[in-house]
Amino acid sequence: MKRGKLTVAGQFLGVVGASALLWALGCSDDETVVAPDPSLDDPETSTSANRPAPGQGTQAASGATNEQPPVDAPLQPSGANAQDPAQPSEPEGPIEYWPDGVTVNGLSADVDDRFHGVTMDAQDNVYAVGYIGNGLGDNRSIVVAKYDGEGQPVAGFGEEGRVLVDVSPYLGTPVSDTVTTADVSSEEGRDIALQSDGKIIVVGRAEDPNDLAPTTATPLDIVVFRLDAAGARDLSFGTGSVGTQGFTVLDPGAGPNDLAWGVDIDASDRIYVFGHGLATNPEGTATPRTDQDRYVWRLNPDGTLDTTFANQGVFTFDLPNGTTTLAQNDNSRRGYVLPDGKIIASGYSNVGGRNQIVLAKLLETGAPDTSFSTDGIVRLAPFPIGFAECYGVAFQSDGSFITTGYGNVDSERAGGAELLDMVSFRVRPDGTPDPSFGVSGAVVYNPADGQDRGRAVLALADDRLLYAGAVTATGTNKDAMLLLLEKDGAPTKYYDPAVHKAYDFGGDNEEFFSLKVSPSGKYYAAAGYATGTGLANGNGVIAIVPVGQ
Repeated sequence: MKRGKLTVAGQFLGVVGASALLWALGCSDDETVVAPDPSLDDPETSTSANRPAPGQGTQAASGATNEQPPVDAPLQPSGANAQDPAQPSEPEGPIEYWPDGVTVNGLSADVDDRFHGVTMDAQDNVYAVGYIGNGLGDNRSIVVAKYDGEGQPVAGFGEEGRVLVDVSPYLGTPVSDTVTTADVSSEEGRDIALQSDGKIIVVGRAEDPNDLAPTTATPLDIVVFRLDAAGARDLSFGTGSVGTQGFTVLDPGAGPNDLAWGVDIDASDRIYVFGHGLATNPEGTATPRTDQDRYVWRLNPDGTLDTTFANQGVFTFDLPNGTTTLAQNDNSRRGYVLPDGKIIASGYSNVGGRNQIVLAKLLETGAPDTSFSTDGIVRLAPFPIGFAECYGVAFQSDGSFITTGYGNVDSERAGGAELLDMVSFRVRPDGTPDPSFGVSGAVVYNPADGQDRGRAVLALADDRLLYAGAVTATGTNKDAMLLLLEKDGAPTKYYDPAVHKAYDFGGDNEEFFSLKVSPSGKYYAAAGYATGTGLANGNGVIAIVPVGQ
């Protein structure tokens, strides 16, 4: 089996040299603003037939990849990664690779279901959140499913190990004489976290739950709710009243299309929600803004807004922070509470036609952490002509941050081959990029010149880095992917013969979107979905994998 190709920024910069690895930590207000390319958005469509039986799948097999030569001669690696990054060094004697684990493939044979968030408890149980229901002509609900370490539904949690929460009665709007494009319900769970007493916090979105007769004009709002350990919804949670009891509804900017990407819990059981929505006009401005900003909310353990955090419970910013002239469509992604109580939020923004990585670090009070940058916000544009996005961020023991996402490196875009590669960068505690990571400060994973994406990343106890996302091994068939790298971005020699693990769930459009290691450190779990040719409906999918050597 050939190994996957771990390429790096240096290999694609070639003739222009390492100095062309540019890092833009700010921008002027007169930069050209170009709307994000919709073709780069997340694929959320499903077609085809012949869905496999729901329930636990078989043990996943690792995918083979085709090794391709680098586009340009590589720059020499520096630091600890002083080996050819395209191939891990061969250890002496036989290798005991990490196991592939067990998988779960689908909740229903009849309707669409998908997972987007995952977490684990101290007993190595897995909780996944997403949705179930087609959302057009039938009801779509948020689903929370609980599995043991063998991928079996946990008895006693809801019904058959799953709980459905119906936030909005919207059934979608089909095509008619007055409706030219069908409108599907967007109700879905986005992320999940556990409080110290075992209660389950879920963040998602739905058509405004206060609208009892929703239509195509009903806006999408962020919703937060809590389940007890048995899966019963906690009606004492939140700020809702009759009709929305047990919910906290977040509506940033009173916009039509709010979206949450992450939730985390601090040591005091306070709840942090990371999302985006319509920008809020600063005081003294008359012209309404139509762009999108990031938001970080803090809720008290009972779901009420913690007004001591930031500005009455919410931190928001535009790029550059404190201005209204740039007015970017900012995209929030995952965020976390750090061990010292500070907060890191990730995402990206489109500036001058190119998406750029954005990290924001906050103090526990919600004020920007100016030790991270002058305003607590770092923006990275590592590829002079290409782009890079950030979907997740990890925290290493020295205080550094690791990003993951996907991008298009310089020579690929200049050559006209619009490829997507998984990209990862390390940012020091002071907000400066770390050139010792990978090669020349970057890791670009490109197994077979296809579309490869990073969606989540975490640092293990020894600071090695585990990634989740998607890999295209052959043609256009995209499989869910897991990848392990050493703490400096070098490929590890123990994870898999193909470098990454590829999971084929029966479709041709499959991705892991979320990743979590168990408190025991014995297992990790990734959750996402599978759609496309070979499947009649979307499947929520999970891999539960023992941590290896």
